[in-house]
This record gives sequence, C-alpha cells and structure tokens, in this order.
Amino acid sequence: MKSDDEDTRQLFDLIGRMLEYEASQRITLNEALKHPFFDKIPAYMRLRGCDSDGKTKSHNLSSTPERSHSLSR
Repeated sequence: MKSDDEDTRQLFDLIGRMLEYEASQRITLNEALKHPFFDKIPAYMRLRGCDSDGKTKSHNLSSTPERSHSLSR
C-alpha cells in the first residue's frame, strides 16, 4: 500500500477477501457489494446483488446514458 488513507485500506481489505484461497472463507458477490469500500457510490448507481440464477441485479438506470464495452468495438 502506497497510502494509508481509509479508502486504500478498504480497497485492500476487499481485494484480500476476494482473493482468499479457501473458497468457504472467500467473500461472496453480495457481501462484496455491501463492503464499505463502495459506500461513497450513490445508491442509484449501485448494484443490488445477485438473484437466484447468479445474474447481477441493478437499480433502474434508465436516466443515465447507456454504456458499451470497449472490447465490443
């Protein structure tokens, strides 16, 4: 870590939990999305988590412009 600020500590905590070797100890997607690192993102821009099929749910972002993946061009 090059910085010791709260955002950096939270980011490294999240990454560490995502990279946990033991799968049963690894953070789930829903837990990761609730991690304090993401608290500064406005609620309307946050993902809600996964449904029972494992597909990511999001808030209605119809008021925001659509984005395309850079790899699709």
